[in-house]
Amino acid sequence: MPIPFGRATVVRITGKSDLSRTIAYIARAAIRAVKRRKIYNYTHLKGDLVHHEVLLPPGAPDDLRSCNVFANSLDFAELRKMRTPPTQRERQVQVAVTVVIALPPASEVALHEAAEILRRIVITARGPQDLPIHLAIHRKIINLHGHATYALRPIHPDGSWGLKVRDKFIHLRKSQYQPNKAHVAEDFSWHELSRDIHQAYFVERGIDLVVDPAAPCPGTHIRPFEYANGEFHNEVSQQQIEQQRQELHAANLAIIHGSPTKLVETLLKGRASVQIGELRRLCARFIDNEAQQEAEVDRILSDQNIVSLAESADGQEAGHATTRRTMRLLTRAIGLVENATTEVRAITGPDHEAVLAQIVEWAEIEQDMFKPPLIIGLALSDCDSSKEALAALEPLTGTIDMAVTARAGERK
Repeated sequence: MPIPFGRATVVRITGKSDLSRTIAYIARAAIRAVKRRKIYNYTHLKGDLVHHEVLLPPGAPDDLRSCNVFANSLDFAELRKMRTPPTQRERQVQVAVTVVIALPPASEVALHEAAEILRRIVITARGPQDLPIHLAIHRKIINLHGHATYALRPIHPDGSWGLKVRDKFIHLRKSQYQPNKAHVAEDFSWHELSRDIHQAYFVERGIDLVVDPAAPCPGTHIRPFEYANGEFHNEVSQQQIEQQRQELHAANLAIIHGSPTKLVETLLKGRASVQIGELRRLCARFIDNEAQQEAEVDRILSDQNIVSLAESADGQEAGHATTRRTMRLLTRAIGLVENATTEVRAITGPDHEAVLAQIVEWAEIEQDMFKPPLIIGLALSDCDSSKEALAALEPLTGTIDMAVTARAGERK
């Protein structure tokens, strides 16, 4: 069962490591770091490498498809600008971002299908920038996962690297626990992107699968050095994790057996509906007896505050579910748009920044007609970045609930 997991980390140039070492490990290859006069050899691990490629933007030199050239070229682009040796720098140079993405096991999709899912995820995340991406897929028993390493500089047709793209996927923040070490604050929801693209691919190909939903009361992912090859390598961690799993299992069972409305709203995570297959999968994870699983799903769907939805009205079996409250909010929101007294204009773009730029341009063209924009998010904090980008237009912010539940005279 595919899980929506993605974790991003920054690749830095330090006294002992660089991008050449990272790519050599991910590609299970031997790479000679020309600038450092070192050879990183991880060919002894190549047994789990099942796919490898470099995605290049149009017009990029073909020699970058070699992982050796890809890594050395990027390392050199950073090292040639460094005046202070890496061992003496307080802030280490960032050269790339690498992301680990969970993929469906071989029992559910073929390797070429898993590779296509990985490509769609990483290309969508890249957006309009001409950033080369190194891809590799590893298979360990049933664990199939992909590694995507993004160059932080766009590549030009002549082979030169452009200016560094900053804060593309993650932001570095000072850690309150380790003041001398920055921690990664992700500015991109790999979880949601992976879930949406997996599910869209399954529907497109007619594959009867759903993405494994996150538990209502989720746990934490285990660090690789504590859990490897299917075994724990730290006895204290093993005991703590076993106790945590028991507590989480009990907490999730209580939520599943509790209020259907609370359960479905927890699973929605900002979406309009959940697939009924997700409810079945969730119950199967925490309830052993199949009859009890089906009985619990039936109880949830038959609740008076849960609405089942079908793709069409021709008697097709319901495939999605939502809460009556969410359905009411959606109906009101649709009514507000359909009954709007002013022009409604749809603006699209390859990414969020492109859409905001078009809004600013539109405001400059129609200054007399343009009113302060209203930015709506699931929570007020969701509006912060857009509010900052559109500050010159004096935007208003609000939540979906605030927008569709306000009295008619209060709506702007």
